[in-house]
Amino acid sequence: MEDHPFVDLKIDPQEFLDEMDGRTLCPMCGKSRKYYCYTCYVPVQGIEHKIPKVKLPFKIDIIKHPSECDGKSTSGHARVIAPDDVTIYTYPCIPDYPDRDRVVLLFPGDGSINMETLAEKFSPGVNNNRQKDISREDKRSDTSEEITENPCLVKSVPKGDDPYNGAHKDSSSSLDRTPATEDELDQKSATSVSDNILQADTDIPHLKDVNTVNRKRKHSLDGEVVKRSKLISEVKPPFDRVIIIDSTWNQTKRISSDERLKGLTCVELKTRHSNFWRHQKDLPPTYLSTVEAIYYFVRDYHDVFVTSGDTLEYDGRYDNLLFLFTYMYNKIKKMYNGRRNLKAYQQREEKVKSENKA
Repeated sequence: MEDHPFVDLKIDPQEFLDEMDGRTLCPMCGKSRKYYCYTCYVPVQGIEHKIPKVKLPFKIDIIKHPSECDGKSTSGHARVIAPDDVTIYTYPCIPDYPDRDRVVLLFPGDGSINMETLAEKFSPGVNNNRQKDISREDKRSDTSEEITENPCLVKSVPKGDDPYNGAHKDSSSSLDRTPATEDELDQKSATSVSDNILQADTDIPHLKDVNTVNRKRKHSLDGEVVKRSKLISEVKPPFDRVIIIDSTWNQTKRISSDERLKGLTCVELKTRHSNFWRHQKDLPPTYLSTVEAIYYFVRDYHDVFVTSGDTLEYDGRYDNLLFLFTYMYNKIKKMYNGRRNLKAYQQREEKVKSENKA
């Protein structure tokens, strides 16, 4: 087990879980549970308001194999953290999907596609956002430089009688620099050379005309920002519901081949390594637990379809999906002396050694 695999995640404080003494009753069924009830999928009494809640951008249906142990499955983590968006069904129970075109199945296979391919196929405009942003910024930078080359800014004041020559020099030198951010570009467009001169003397007719043109230019640029934000927000994913299978790999094939799931678009994740402490024997570490699969699916979705303001940076809004998972990881790691006493990891190390010898 890694020392600090979740250091970059924005996880809420978990200390209150360490302070819990023994088991507590489930507020719904009354059974004795630890942390949360894996039957009702709710936190136990006393910590209902301390467990974080996450809002997802779509609905998730988990189809759980009947032999999957409720107390050991991580599907309950997702249901507890995102109760409004995650539903768990026990196979063979599968809900009806009238609009199957809006449903995707998270399952790797020969016909599966990744999130980028899904976007190109059904929402082609989403992949052009970044390039459009870059081209617009280039055009706006060129427009700002044209302001300094406008002859009206130099010739509007008689030579030798310009008490504001210093202001013009400073402003043009700052405009020659390439703006680091879009906000800086907007600010420089708004406080151009003509504005700086007119602040000192608004009685110069030629400069009044330049100021009017410049203000119109700024309004146009502001409108372009609004237009671009609207363009980005209108890009919609081609699905609003995701089906995830919760079972061992051998059991998964039985569920995925069910007639009720045939014909659905299958999506696969980017390759990630699992931190699950219940590794399945003879399977690589890229096989994720259920809650990990949900988390990384949402991350892939965010990277392709969602923007935050004027950037494409992920802001940690879904990290708490792993709130219970990360807590249990650290607890088990401590309990089993890092990993050395954990049987699953011993089996994996033995397999790696045998492969290296071969």
